[in-house]
Amino acid sequence: MSDRKTNSIRLLALVPAVLTAGLISGFVIFNTFAEGLGYIPELSMYRLDFSALRDLFADDVFLKGLALSCRVALISTLLCSVFGVLLAYAVIRTGNRLLSFSTALPLILSYVVAGILVYNLFSDHGIIYHLLVLAGVKTEGLKVLFTESAAGVVILYCFKGTPFVAISVMPVLSRVMDRYTVAAANLGASKPRIYARIVFPLIRHSVAAAALVLFNYEMFTYESYFYLGSSTPVALGVYAYKSSRLSDLRSRAAGMTVNAVMILISLVTVVLYAIAVGREAKTDEG
Repeated sequence: MSDRKTNSIRLLALVPAVLTAGLISGFVIFNTFAEGLGYIPELSMYRLDFSALRDLFADDVFLKGLALSCRVALISTLLCSVFGVLLAYAVIRTGNRLLSFSTALPLILSYVVAGILVYNLFSDHGIIYHLLVLAGVKTEGLKVLFTESAAGVVILYCFKGTPFVAISVMPVLSRVMDRYTVAAANLGASKPRIYARIVFPLIRHSVAAAALVLFNYEMFTYESYFYLGSSTPVALGVYAYKSSRLSDLRSRAAGMTVNAVMILISLVTVVLYAIAVGREAKTDEG
């Protein structure tokens, strides 16, 4: 059997799963936008309007939550990208099995367990607090968790996200290092020049793809803010959760409008991710 026929059979086998997922996702997205615009037949609401959307963007709580979620997701994604590439380089360079296992360990842990670890380390009476006290460092006013800066949330995201970036980038980084770094060094290129001009340009699409996945998740999750964040400002995921639990069913349009905004941001992220993956594939072919 030719490779073309084999690939065609494999693609046909994926059609039912892809079609099912596409139909369900399409229905959910359509229904979310329809209810966000006030079309909820089961509540006898048939008129489409943009009042819920206008009210949402006039809500100071929502705008502050959106700004907080964007800032925290951006900062943590950038940190995870940098630390993840460095961690991947260390694992490849050393070949240490213990380091490789330790890299995957945070991904195995749930966010609840990871949040407990961060709490026990960075809380007002956690391990680091006691170490600072023993070292004679003043701890008055030093607070990491439950602050408006959401520093504890960033730490949790970095703990979970850095290994994700490292594992995502490791295969590409390993191939690039095997193929090009030795040849470039033999031609007299310095290490900083090799990594700045050769290695990073070849792995940047892999890093971008992993970073977009992280950003999309960190932008909308609510667990981390629930465990380690402050009560104000309210993160976007928490805002959406609270809006969906309003007792007045006629306020459902407001809650769905929040979800619609989140879906729009996610769709933009998905498009950017597809572009990054496509460019990564072209780089591998090259």
